[in-house]
Amino acid sequence: MLHLVARKDGLVPEQSKGLMTHGKTKDGRQRYTPGQSRTPDLVVRSDAVLGGPDLWKEARLQKVIFMSGRLMDAMRAEGITGSPVDRSRRVTLV
Repeated sequence: MLHLVARKDGLVPEQSKGLMTHGKTKDGRQRYTPGQSRTPDLVVRSDAVLGGPDLWKEARLQKVIFMSGRLMDAMRAEGITGSPVDRSRRVTLV
């Protein structure tokens, strides 16, 4: 079991593809889910996600866990495979 506390707020939903709306956050902003797409094309702001924890959840995106490239590389180097290492989504930094 993994409990993620780290949250970052860098999602750019208007440039991301494959997302569906999923309610509102506590402060009234739209929340999203990957919907039917198992591999949505996500766009996030680099100033919001680079640096800090290597494993986090996005504040407005449900059902998706983010890992830094550094963490994914380290896991692969140690022979750790399977989800989520092998099912990574495409993320574009802006």
